[in-house]
Amino acid sequence: PYVVRDHFFLELQKLQENKIIIASDVRPLDFPFIKNNNFILVKITSSEKNCLIRRIARGDKTLSDSNHSTELSSNSIKEDYYIENNSSYDDYKKSVLQLVDSLYMNSKNDSI
Repeated sequence: PYVVRDHFFLELQKLQENKIIIASDVRPLDFPFIKNNNFILVKITSSEKNCLIRRIARGDKTLSDSNHSTELSSNSIKEDYYIENNSSYDDYKKSVLQLVDSLYMNSKNDSI
């Protein structure tokens, strides 16, 4: 189960500092690796209704059960930041960019 994680770690070591890396899906098994490598974890949620509407609109064929154990287990992961995505795409994008700007500015201040 660690093949993907181990490959990711090797690729991660090749990167220069101050890079933004986005992992779109983190499971409890991944959490220790994420935290031990100083990643910032952002949890993005949306209502079940919005998720279903968006998945249907984009033709998602994997309409899985939001009550599946793999979905519910993510509740045990403690995020560093939280974004709610129940509005427009522009509002969501604005929230993400504000967080990225804030994190980037904090990292610059920490390096001074």
